[in-house]
Amino acid sequence: MNIGERLREERTRLGLSQADFGALGGVAANAQGNYELDKRSPDSLYLQKIGRIGADVLYIVMGVRGRDIDLTLFGVCEVALRQAYETVRSGADPGRSFRSNQLCKLYNSVVSKLKPDDNVVAAAKLAAESLIEWANDPSDPEQLDRVLLQPTAPTPKSGGVNVSVSGTGNRGAGGDLIQGSTIIRKGRG
Repeated sequence: MNIGERLREERTRLGLSQADFGALGGVAANAQGNYELDKRSPDSLYLQKIGRIGADVLYIVMGVRGRDIDLTLFGVCEVALRQAYETVRSGADPGRSFRSNQLCKLYNSVVSKLKPDDNVVAAAKLAAESLIEWANDPSDPEQLDRVLLQPTAPTPKSGGVNVSVSGTGNRGAGGDLIQGSTIIRKGRG
């Protein structure tokens, strides 16, 4: 089942027409129809809006019902991925979070192959090692981080002048400015 089919299933479960469901998601009925036919992909704002009215967004996107997620297994998967990463990086801590889509891929991989008698930790470890092997390119040492880790915030350039607005409440233009360690008072008589 694809995203469009699951989206249609959720809309039907909630008892809404394409036009009504689309309107609640902030799109026209024809856009809703295109989503359900997999001609277009919904954006995150649309998914956020339909999630607020009771649509199971995790199910729509990943095919896993939100209430069916085993959070313990999800945690085991994250630990296994961290350990596999640290093994490849010679003990280095990644220093930032893993991308949620990669964790979900790992979780889904483990869930889809898990049998009742399987050792969950061993299954997660094997799947994490497989994911690391897929993502790791020895000729491009940074690829593993680009694929698995959340991007870091841009580092501010040094040598510039720091200017920031200070104050609280609903103050508009003409408020105080701080430049370096100097407070510049604006609009005061």
